[in-house]
Amino acid sequence: MAEELKLFKKGQSPYGLRIVWALKLKGIQFDPVDEDLSNKSSLPLQYNPVHNKIPVLVMPSMWNAFKLEGQEQEEAIGSAMENLQVLEEELRGKKFFGGEKINWIRRSCMHMAGLLT
Repeated sequence: MAEELKLFKKGQSPYGLRIVWALKLKGIQFDPVDEDLSNKSSLPLQYNPVHNKIPVLVMPSMWNAFKLEGQEQEEAIGSAMENLQVLEEELRGKKFFGGEKINWIRRSCMHMAGLLT
């Protein structure tokens, strides 16, 4: 993708490692950020305000599409759409992310649909 993904995770947690493996298998560059659960930074709360849990995978353009307003938001939505098209091409014809079942990648993309309609 054209921008840096950030993955907030806890060391060798199996939940974070699943995401690491999936990104590496797909050849997607990302920046892993290990969080100390006893001294958590404010970033997981910022990116996951409802549950304040990790792992959290952050794509800056999608995050900006939610938090900005006006013209800046419109530009961020355009950037997010470009990234979603890249994701769509990667998933086309593959059952890597669960085939026809609803799963985490589809759930994460569903939130974008509300902004685009």
